[in-house]
Amino acid sequence: MAYRDPEEGRARDRERFRRRTAERIAQGLCPKCGKEPPEPERRLCAPCAGKRREAERVRDAQRRAAGKPRHRNPETERARERQRTAERIARGSCTRCGKAPAEPERTVCAPCAEKRRAAERARYAKAKAAGKLYGGRDPKERRRNARGTARRLYEARREAGLCTRCGLRPPVEGGTACEPCREARRAGERRQ
Repeated sequence: MAYRDPEEGRARDRERFRRRTAERIAQGLCPKCGKEPPEPERRLCAPCAGKRREAERVRDAQRRAAGKPRHRNPETERARERQRTAERIARGSCTRCGKAPAEPERTVCAPCAEKRRAAERARYAKAKAAGKLYGGRDPKERRRNARGTARRLYEARREAGLCTRCGLRPPVEGGTACEPCREARRAGERRQ
């Protein structure tokens, strides 16, 4: 049915689409086709997800060929990414793949963490070979992060009753370092 006001028609179409989608989700069906249940831990069924991925690949290739950015609105994409990450954290699943449960005290699963570490090692080695400090990262930021890490390590060792330098032995009475670490520090001071 044609509407005199195109905006009214679009609003009604959007409302009809939302209602239909909500009904399909309530019935446990794929919201896109309404024929099959969605894949486990996913919103869409396998055929619809495949079609969507293929369409995204084609669209991305066309945008690359035209020299345009992959996403039309980066702010919308960032908001969507933040929402997806928050949902995955709430579920306790990996924030990268969303499939496996996250490691204890972490936000990613073990395979994703290893992939990230391997990529970071490769990036660091490439930047170091090019002669860049700190693997091409911002030196001020890296130094600030290192100071924070060292401070947290110092506090954790002190609270655990260990030497704050090596973390292996208890400190001497009234100090924060063990005797071997104190002797190493004294030797260094003598050399200076």
